Amino acid sequence: MINPNALASKIMAQKEYVVTASLQYQQSLDYIYHEVELRLAANQVTCLLGQSGCGKSSLLKHLVGLHKSAFVNELAIQTNEDASLDVKKFRQSLAYMAQQDLLLPWLSVIDNVLLAYDLKRPILKNKSQFDQTLKDRALSILEQVGLSNKADHNVSTLSGGMRQRVALARTLIQDKSIILMDEPFSSVDAITRDKLQQLSCHLFKNKTVLLVTHDPLEALIMGHNVLHFSSFPERPIAKNELTKEELIKTKAKRKALESMPLPNTYPPRKIGEEVSSFHGKLMQMMQARR
Repeated sequence: MINPNALASKIMAQKEYVVTASLQYQQSLDYIYHEVELRLAANQVTCLLGQSGCGKSSLLKHLVGLHKSAFVNELAIQTNEDASLDVKKFRQSLAYMAQQDLLLPWLSVIDNVLLAYDLKRPILKNKSQFDQTLKDRALSILEQVGLSNKADHNVSTLSGGMRQRVALARTLIQDKSIILMDEPFSSVDAITRDKLQQLSCHLFKNKTVLLVTHDPLEALIMGHNVLHFSSFPERPIAKNELTKEELIKTKAKRKALESMPLPNTYPPRKIGEEVSSFHGKLMQMMQARR
């Protein structure tokens, strides 16, 4: 077993994003998290594990900017060189792939891939109105995901795995440097999921990826770094020691992102004895940190 960060240290020193975030939906409710720190290594896949309701998907949506109406919505981003980044500019470098494929059933495969460009200008009725260079790029990406022969098919005729590959292609064509993925393969069968995991690692090999998942096996297959959204037992607090607001913040601060151990190999990893062994270790650690 290697140190959780050893794999990253073997790679040439590189840029790292350091994100500090606090989120509270309403003043009367607990913080979802408070001043939690996320370290996101550039050009690597970072997987975020944790039990349901711990705040994984909320953090992803926070990065994208989907919590604008929250009572507390704080986000600070800098690099490991201590350079502060403008949040708005940072968000312009993001592509977001949700749990659902979010394809429009009345459009063809290629029109769904090009949908991101529709959203930046008046809606176009079909791909014939797109620049030929852009269409050629969309076809090239569809070929990479194995769907070039389905470009003109309606997405309603596709299987679940094919639909996820269309969603991958739509994410790729945006050509963003940072990819956020929220359990995108959770709805497909195990064999299809493994193929999509291997494919994603290949397609995103020069991208910075943050993948939210419930599945430690998926994290082991895809991750250069694996973080666990951990909660810790509350320390005893004397009566009247803290105000209600301070107590809420103290409770939220008991959440942290902790590094998890990984095999001494690079992703994508094949399922085998070593990965299976680490799967058991991660399961034990996750149960202990609930």
